[in-house]
Amino acid sequence: MPPIQKINVKQVIDHFGGVSKLTLLLNEHGHRIRKGGVEKWRERSSIPAAYLISLSVIAEKEDEDFKITRFLKK
Repeated sequence: MPPIQKINVKQVIDHFGGVSKLTLLLNEHGHRIRKGGVEKWRERSSIPAAYLISLSVIAEKEDEDFKITRFLKK
């Protein structure tokens, strides 16, 4: 079985402008999340799957290049 891929959470957060900007972006698109919630992702090195999907949808709506494979840890 191939190894499980891990995401570089810090890079994902930075891609969207940092914790504050990402929190604002998610809230603007109907997600109720606080800055502390996004900070927990970074602390745990994990983003819930539902939010990863949402980030992909948001990026597509905003015509932004967001491919999750770019953020895989090597």
